[in-house]
Amino acid sequence: MTVNAVAPTHEQAVFHEDELMVTQSDLNGDLIYCNDTYCRVMEVCTAEALGRAISHTWHPDMPSSLVKRIMDTDPTGRELFLYIKHITKSGKYLWVLVQVSPLFNGKNQPIGYNSVRRYMKPEVISQIGDLYRSIKSEEQRHSDPDEAILAGEMLLNTMLTDQGHDYPEFIWSIMDTENETS
Repeated sequence: MTVNAVAPTHEQAVFHEDELMVTQSDLNGDLIYCNDTYCRVMEVCTAEALGRAISHTWHPDMPSSLVKRIMDTDPTGRELFLYIKHITKSGKYLWVLVQVSPLFNGKNQPIGYNSVRRYMKPEVISQIGDLYRSIKSEEQRHSDPDEAILAGEMLLNTMLTDQGHDYPEFIWSIMDTENETS
């Protein structure tokens, strides 16, 4: 996981409900495309973004176990939906719902990932933020990084099992709730 050297602030980046942030990355997670909205919100120009690992935009509040879930995405598999807290170039934070889909070449071989980031409503941010703080807190109880990730995964899986969900069902349940409040 890439460590972001930017100091977080308590200021939220501006990202509107009708906007989409779109990126594409290679199989290593290095950006090969980003749209203008991504550049504006993340406070970078295209030249600064391309070639950099997408992980440099993950906020330090992100639980390592969820970052691992992203990194372990099967490039030949199905889409992954995940709530992510990003950090901008100046340290502002931004919560988004990310839809990660595999990219294939003309020979149907995986070449990377397409990611579309959507706006999150404040009530969803509050719910996910609480969950992520719980997971991060559990991870911080362990000095060994591998043990920390395992502990975070176990806590998330226990929470999901208690709710009768797997991770995709959990994300969809929150998305359904969010759509009902629209």
